[in-house]
Amino acid sequence: IAVEELVVADGAKVNLTNRFDFGNGGSREVLYVKRLVIGEGAIVNVGFNRLYYGTLEGPGRIVNEPLLGFALGVVRFSDDVEFGARIVQNSFDGVIGASRRHVERIVGELPDPEGMMRMRNLVDRSTELIVRARAKGTFGRTGEGEDDIVISFEYLFEEPGGTLFVYLSEDPDLGVGNERVARIAHPPAGRPGSLGSDEFGFFRMEVPGGGRAFQRGVRIELELAGGADASVLIDNFDPMVTCVSGVCGDVTGEGQVDALDFAVALVHHGESIGVSDPAPDRSCLDNWGNSDGQIDIFDLSLFELNSTALNLCDRFLSGGLRPAIAGATAAAEPDDELRPQPKSGTLLVGGKRDGNAFPYLQDRVYVFDSQLLTTGDPMRPAGPPTFVYDPLTRMDLQSFHGNGKFVQDADGVIYQLHVEWGLLRWSDGAQVIPPDVVPGPIGESVNVQVGAYSNRNGLFGVPVTDVTFDAQGLAYVVPVVVIPDDGGPAYKAGAKLRLLKDDDKPYEVVTIYGGPADDPKTTNRDLQGLREIAVDSAGHVYVTSSMAWNANDWLIVYDGESGEQSRLLNLTDHGIRAPMGLLVSDRTQSLWIGSAHNDPFVDRDGRLGTTTNNSGGVQGGISNGEPIHFRIAFKPPATISRPQETADFDGKPVTLEAKGRHDPCVVPRAIPIVETMAAIVLCDFAMRQKTRQFE
Repeated sequence: IAVEELVVADGAKVNLTNRFDFGNGGSREVLYVKRLVIGEGAIVNVGFNRLYYGTLEGPGRIVNEPLLGFALGVVRFSDDVEFGARIVQNSFDGVIGASRRHVERIVGELPDPEGMMRMRNLVDRSTELIVRARAKGTFGRTGEGEDDIVISFEYLFEEPGGTLFVYLSEDPDLGVGNERVARIAHPPAGRPGSLGSDEFGFFRMEVPGGGRAFQRGVRIELELAGGADASVLIDNFDPMVTCVSGVCGDVTGEGQVDALDFAVALVHHGESIGVSDPAPDRSCLDNWGNSDGQIDIFDLSLFELNSTALNLCDRFLSGGLRPAIAGATAAAEPDDELRPQPKSGTLLVGGKRDGNAFPYLQDRVYVFDSQLLTTGDPMRPAGPPTFVYDPLTRMDLQSFHGNGKFVQDADGVIYQLHVEWGLLRWSDGAQVIPPDVVPGPIGESVNVQVGAYSNRNGLFGVPVTDVTFDAQGLAYVVPVVVIPDDGGPAYKAGAKLRLLKDDDKPYEVVTIYGGPADDPKTTNRDLQGLREIAVDSAGHVYVTSSMAWNANDWLIVYDGESGEQSRLLNLTDHGIRAPMGLLVSDRTQSLWIGSAHNDPFVDRDGRLGTTTNNSGGVQGGISNGEPIHFRIAFKPPATISRPQETADFDGKPVTLEAKGRHDPCVVPRAIPIVETMAAIVLCDFAMRQKTRQFE
């Protein structure tokens, strides 16, 4: 496509998308500008597209940054002119006493005093019938074959009993050409978006493009059902197009998934996705089997599983949970390279190989001794290699990707999780918990999908994110996909597995922890973001779940034998957001029994010692001669890249956004500091003891 002149005003930014002619030019589309003028402080981002110009004028810059998606034009309701131009609604101006203001822009009220849209049902006095409030927003156009249209907005019900319907349309008129895509009921009391709450609920839904071409603009219509008093506030009305490449995982638009895509995801690691985000297009980084509104380590592991995949949709479950075929499994052969069991006190760290040699960003394991000094060269991970073609040497080279966290059982055996191959024994890479579909526990009419894999029948399951073991050797995993035999919707849960010494049947499901997902039509509570699992010595099972929206950070406690939920704790109420780690005491819950904590003294090779050192070397506040063990917990650093709500010295709400370089992890410094302080304290008390001996 050719343009005679393009002038970018001072301070403006122009992003080029890959739809100059709505896809008609294919992969060879080019934009030619005869005269390009870029003003002071202005930016033209070519977004990995091709731009040619005849002359270039002005001090502005041309950059090439990945465009993960683009907004279709958010309506924030802070501008009365914009509200009047872009919102079509059914308020009625009649004779005095007959007018009805169903939809209006309001300012000066909480939660957003800068402006919100109020929708309200009213009675038509001429007919005495209730008229529902309707509002249709007008947004930018899209091309045919877009990946997804994401509909998002905030809502807060002002009266009980209302229901909000969401429609997608291309027609500008109310109630015309609508396709209903969602229904939002009044959330339960106390939940975000409910009556009496001071926090908006957040609605977000991805609608597949399905060949639609909204070339006259995307229209989203909201309809409020309920009684004459039904009322709801709407804010940040913001549909967008996401994942514009058309290739799952290709966030740079190069037509394949490579190390650059992983690097983009790494830059945004730790960020969440919401309507107030400055860059909502990051939703494309929130990966397919882990769509929790947060860009975290699980998304990174999916991105870098195979850095040469043409399309990660060919490898993972995309979208909802799909039923699977029993007995279909992915198998990995044990490797020939044996790795020794690390010594006590050794620290294993999974990381990336340094250097710029191809294949890029390979997994490696680094071994540190008790002084945090490396012991030898980095080792290969437990996961098997893939082979990638190197165009320079014209050879297939080994490449290691997709390896995750380390796990240790009660006997000290170390394992490593792999996104595709499941749980692997560290010493030889043998599969201990491979992806498979197995029957549910006895008496339950379900199948259980453990892990994720693809075969000729399609894409199945979700990757396992955590495994733990109890003293009997039973394994506890999250998440698994539970598939009811009656055809009901599949859902994520935790599971207790009994490992079997049978190549054809490596494990069986003993207990399932969790049930069918909450109905999104009646609640915005979500317990499907399962992350971590732990078990204590009394058999209580602890699971964390996290979703970025609507205060969905949970600690769920189950009875280990029955699988019944015994407690549900909303971590958001305690100031804990997006929990990543979980550590449960090896004692019974948080109650320590004195008799179990005490260590009997016995003769140990001519000296007094304790039988178990359960007391950690200290009894009654006095060291007993055994090694002193203690655990230290550090709160996360307060200065992070995510915007945080706070207040200034006058108590006015402000947003804190850190600038510059700040370390997100204190572990490298914490260990030597704790060891040094412990040594100083011990030396101090030893010297005090010496002074008493001289008296």
